[in-house]
Amino acid sequence: MKPGSRTGFVHEVDYISEDGNPVIRVFGRTEDDNSFVSLCTEFKPYFYCLPGPGYSSKQLLKRILSPEVSMPAHVIEASLEKKMRLGDEITLVRVTLDSPREVRSSRSLLRQIPAVEEIFEKDILFKRRFIIDTGINPLGAVVLGNKTVTNRWPVDIVYENGVPECREEYLHASDLRVLALDIEVACRAGLPNPQLDPIIMIGLADSKGTRILSYGRSGGDIEICESEGDMIRRFSTIVREGDYDLLLGYNSDSFDLPYLRTRARKNGLRLCLGRDLSELTYQPGSVMGRSIIRGRINIDLYPPVRRMLNLPTYKLSEVYSHLSGREKEELEVGEIRDLWSSGREEDAVSIARYCASDVEATMYIAMEVLPTLIELSKHTKQLLADVARMGQSQMVEWLLIREAHGRGELVPNKPTRTELSRRRRETYEGGYVLEPRKGLQENIVALDFRSLYPTIIVTHNVDISTLDCDCCPEDNVSPTGHHFCRRQEGFIPSILGRLVDRRKEIKVELAEVDPGSPELTRLNAMQSALKILSNSFYGYSGYPQARWYSKESAESVAAWGREYIKMAIAEAEAEGFQVIYSDTDSVFMTIQGAVGTELVVRAMEFLRRINSSLPGDIELEYQGFSPRGFFVSKKRYALISEDGRITTKGLEVVRRDWSRIAKETQRSVLRSILEDGDPSRAAEEVRQAIRRVSERSVPVEDLVISTRMTKTLQSYDADAPHVALAKRLKESGEEIRKGSNIEYVVRKGSGRVGDRAQSVSEARKKDYDIDYYIENQILPPSMRILSSFGYREEDLRYYKTKQSTLDGF
Repeated sequence: MKPGSRTGFVHEVDYISEDGNPVIRVFGRTEDDNSFVSLCTEFKPYFYCLPGPGYSSKQLLKRILSPEVSMPAHVIEASLEKKMRLGDEITLVRVTLDSPREVRSSRSLLRQIPAVEEIFEKDILFKRRFIIDTGINPLGAVVLGNKTVTNRWPVDIVYENGVPECREEYLHASDLRVLALDIEVACRAGLPNPQLDPIIMIGLADSKGTRILSYGRSGGDIEICESEGDMIRRFSTIVREGDYDLLLGYNSDSFDLPYLRTRARKNGLRLCLGRDLSELTYQPGSVMGRSIIRGRINIDLYPPVRRMLNLPTYKLSEVYSHLSGREKEELEVGEIRDLWSSGREEDAVSIARYCASDVEATMYIAMEVLPTLIELSKHTKQLLADVARMGQSQMVEWLLIREAHGRGELVPNKPTRTELSRRRRETYEGGYVLEPRKGLQENIVALDFRSLYPTIIVTHNVDISTLDCDCCPEDNVSPTGHHFCRRQEGFIPSILGRLVDRRKEIKVELAEVDPGSPELTRLNAMQSALKILSNSFYGYSGYPQARWYSKESAESVAAWGREYIKMAIAEAEAEGFQVIYSDTDSVFMTIQGAVGTELVVRAMEFLRRINSSLPGDIELEYQGFSPRGFFVSKKRYALISEDGRITTKGLEVVRRDWSRIAKETQRSVLRSILEDGDPSRAAEEVRQAIRRVSERSVPVEDLVISTRMTKTLQSYDADAPHVALAKRLKESGEEIRKGSNIEYVVRKGSGRVGDRAQSVSEARKKDYDIDYYIENQILPPSMRILSSFGYREEDLRYYKTKQSTLDGF
């Protein structure tokens, strides 16, 4: 390290254009806690051209460098470069341009040259190209030179470094200056409309505590501003003066931040939250879009929480309760409006408590989720803000792109529309699922193949580059008839093997760590990130939009998976076990007359024997013992552990489009059966729920049905209840976009359900449709279970009792 140089940790990377030239900006914080931006003007965009039939790479190079091509195509340099492509070495022409803004027009021009067969790596974003090529590790260390320049932005230091030197050292989540935010809106009715409904409070939380900004009211610890505009201006000042590295919210990409920007503009302001004083911008996306704050990490916790947790709903209160075991303050939209309108100090304090509860819950969730997100960023080598918004296939792909560059592998192109359409038509058989022994079962042990699909890929060297090789056609043949090379390790298995091995090492380390220690949190985050990534490789290989797509590989992995699970079932039955159910990689079984410890000991002996015969990394593991379980059909079951925890799969308890009364009733049914083995008590729980609905003693919030708009409003053909309501809300001036969450209650009356779907703020207990909630919310999920015990709907609907038969049990 040069004298006078410092170490900094990378938070964000972007680029700007100055005098027509691209300038990469690396934002972060030095090890002595100064914010910095490092400027690089040397890096330029490039892509590769493959010569067509009849043309050599040298002929293509000469053609591209000719003035009639290079000048209109903005080519500043071209050279020959060798790359590996599916195991073969090829020579391409690397074409360097003067600006990333010219990539699209340049590649269009070059495609017209007969000597060019195909262009590769032309769609890798410029900032990501920079991160990949320079080896920068987001959240990792870079050596900052000693050349500083005039400070143009509100950061402590501006460096002019060129390409920074990187070090394998990472920051910790606690090293980041984090600010959580949440807004409250005085909404007239339905969904908040940023053109009409003002923001009345902004909640902020950081390591020092919580503060609530408001105006026009006083009370408690509220920081009072003169107006809505002054409150928004104060928020921007707090962000800048606190020099925060990370801003986060819950559903902030599609609600809080765009809403703040719109209200700022309504007040004649620009919402300048960037480290370069730039205004927040909004980038539409596939579902939710993205709010961009330049120079700072900006994370919406909603997308990663949906990927990492399996919950009935993903409302802030539900997620917070699941993670913390505590409840937060709750107010309905109509209550906030009424409290604000009253003008009373105590009512303002009530809203402030709710706002503080929201932002503190957001911060709590962040501290639970961030460690895993940081580990995913470290493994994929992608910016933390990008990883938080990526799907699992995207994470795998960027990991592969980074690895490909380091190994001299050519990155395949994304599929064309025609190719994508063809891939989407391709199908293959998935995992094996055994029809369960329906009803109540006791003394169950669960076994599970450890990372079955990842270990199959590694063990059998499944890769597009090893598929149907010429050197060993009789070896390593999958049940589909395809074979995979044994002599040359595949690109994907070599990467996945490292992830699988590292996770095994971490799980050994975890067994030796004290519960509750910081080291346990760190290791858990690491193994969780590795699990997410490694389990995504199989799905990625069969994902139609994947660059490394291989249907043959995906179907071979699934076929081997079926073979191994069937073998486990056969060997278990040969040793006296009764297999109750099996799904893809899991086996649930028992032994007649064996209970508790005896059953577990027999299962462990079975595991030792079967694992000795399994190849490579493939291993069957013990997952747990359940004193009682209930199986409805394939992929629908519930188990209770010895300590009383209930696990469900495929039942409405874990679906988001059912009301709370439906979920709670089914949950009570499950608990009655699993804890007590008593279907009659479960039936009585349903009768009581029906009675409460009939007597209108159920709170409105328990009747709310929540559905997210997964498409634009115009894309829906049928008027489902949430779509019909969304259309009416839009006609009344509400802003409805893809990703909006529509919550409604069905009121009594005739006609279509969609016509009777009311927004929550309009719903009243005296108006809800009793029959709808009994027939469509309570009975269907409950009958999924109770029908197996001989119950009929009429036995529950009219409060009749019925002695279940022995066959029902």
